[in-house]
Amino acid sequence: MTTHATSIRHGLTNWTTDRDTALLAKLALALGFFVLAGGILAAYRHPAEGSELSIYAATPLAFWAALAFSLLVALVLSLLPTVPSWIRATALGLGVVSGAALVGLPLVRGYYFFGAGDSLTHLGWVKDMVAGRLDPLGFMYPATHLLAVFLGEAAGISARRAILLMVFAYALVPFVFVPLCMRQFTDLRWAVPVGLFSALLLLPINNVSVHLMAHPTTQAILFAPFVLYLLFRYLRLPVADRPLWGRASAWGVPLVLATTSFLFVHPQQAVSLLLVFLTVAFVTAVLRRVDHERGFHVNPPYAQTLLFGALVLFWLPRHVRATGAVEAVVGQVLSGEGDAGGTVTHQSTSLAQVGGSIEELFLKLFLVTFVYVVLAAALALVSFRGWRSTDSAGESFVQYLTLAGVPLGALFLLYFLSGVTRQHYRQIGFIVMLVTILGAVAIVRGASYLSNRYSTRTVTAGLGVGLAVALVLSAAVLYPSPYMFQPTEGVSEAELEGYAYSFDHGADHPYLGVRGGPDRAIDALYGTVGRTTGESPTVGEGVTPDVFNSGAYAAYYQEDQYLVVTTGDVQRERDLWGGLRYTVDGFERLEEHPGVNRVYSNGDLATYLVRDRPVSEASDRAERHHRSAGGRSVGVPRAAMP
Repeated sequence: MTTHATSIRHGLTNWTTDRDTALLAKLALALGFFVLAGGILAAYRHPAEGSELSIYAATPLAFWAALAFSLLVALVLSLLPTVPSWIRATALGLGVVSGAALVGLPLVRGYYFFGAGDSLTHLGWVKDMVAGRLDPLGFMYPATHLLAVFLGEAAGISARRAILLMVFAYALVPFVFVPLCMRQFTDLRWAVPVGLFSALLLLPINNVSVHLMAHPTTQAILFAPFVLYLLFRYLRLPVADRPLWGRASAWGVPLVLATTSFLFVHPQQAVSLLLVFLTVAFVTAVLRRVDHERGFHVNPPYAQTLLFGALVLFWLPRHVRATGAVEAVVGQVLSGEGDAGGTVTHQSTSLAQVGGSIEELFLKLFLVTFVYVVLAAALALVSFRGWRSTDSAGESFVQYLTLAGVPLGALFLLYFLSGVTRQHYRQIGFIVMLVTILGAVAIVRGASYLSNRYSTRTVTAGLGVGLAVALVLSAAVLYPSPYMFQPTEGVSEAELEGYAYSFDHGADHPYLGVRGGPDRAIDALYGTVGRTTGESPTVGEGVTPDVFNSGAYAAYYQEDQYLVVTTGDVQRERDLWGGLRYTVDGFERLEEHPGVNRVYSNGDLATYLVRDRPVSEASDRAERHHRSAGGRSVGVPRAAMP
């Protein structure tokens, strides 16, 4: 009787404890969603106005506090094994929404546009497609642009806003499909939450050549987990009785469509993905010959690989940009003219001059990635130690992705040795997406192993702390900022309007800029095809630091030029880099130099007429009129810009 009573008391105690835990979890979840909504509202009510040196500093602290709280709640509750499964699932949903708030911050804060380099050119291409000037079938990577066109037409929004929505949509893909991929590798208890929070790190975004903005190579890398998930599901199908080319299936057909879509997102990354498919097909074929038992427990993707390869070989030679890039890379390697270390040396010198170092920057950008690489390597070693006894599809997937690293690494080495721009960093981005999955699998298996030696509570706590630290370190480098010695690449409305006004009211003189001409702005305003019609202005080069700092414009330029200076230029050169190339004195004394006259300014952009003779009376009147207007955007007469 006593034993029975004790058992009842223990049961009641456990029931009460579980009920209290569930109640606290519900309250924490509700509070997490509520606080996150408040943080998003705070960011929304603090829109980006003008140029911002740092999106982190310009965003209200309330948003960051709310984001940290919601992610912490989601992380803790999704890892706890003692709460009901529906609470863990809801916590995962909170994690996805929190990640969406982070990657959607430029949308929330109402950035006029985000991305001051390639993204402006992609905006021009979208405008060309909308205007019917650019045929998508004749374009090398039309998928992201067509999606932006569709979003713009369907929602009735501008091309600028549609592009930001497109970037946001692609950024969400890993949050859904990395956890789903994890389920194909293992059924262990922490697979999905660890997969989600590993995806939230967005490790492929290295801000060297992979950026969270309109940049098709980035969108392709973020799209990769979706294609990999379909591949893993197809491989798990029962092996077809009909040999060699398999059969059409509910997963095989979508896989073909997904790889086709991937090619149109970015062909360069499609080549990398094709190497993964070729590795899987080749290894499967070899195993079927040498190890009958292992070779026949996955469904071989022969037909999908063949079709994908045929599409790549058909599409790439049709585009001069693709063939030209291949010729440049191969030519540089074969000639031995590639300068693999030149860029690193130059950047090291520049970083030292602004108080940083290449080692510091590497730690900030790649520390978490390096940890995941080590974990993935450890997983691969353990997996291959017992490869002969492996009869698990998940274990085979680990080995497939590991072996795919061989051709992918060779391609990275080819890019690196060629020294052609920063192509090798793009390759790193794709490889890191695979590493994210493998590293997450390693974490789950390691945690499962440790839970057999230590208490589940201890392992869960360690897992949570590790992922939380990784989230903080990764979130800090998701967007360019002074933390990584780069400015945030927001583009204000006043800046683009200033360019438009200057171009429309200026004479046929070349336009100069700081560190480069306004080529990207012309793309964004006129379209890359539209600018060839003769209606767009003439693009000059960037004014050299020597000329800018000395003010010897009249002696250097033999014909009239326009010099365009934005607030972002001043913030970057003066506040961030301390006059490293373009000195503070050069900006402050710009109008004091002979032959330099400001003819337009709207607060975010100023246009100067640079000439080697006295300015006209009309130009002088316009300058006095502008000064009397207190620097506001005024209707400068056309005569003021000869």
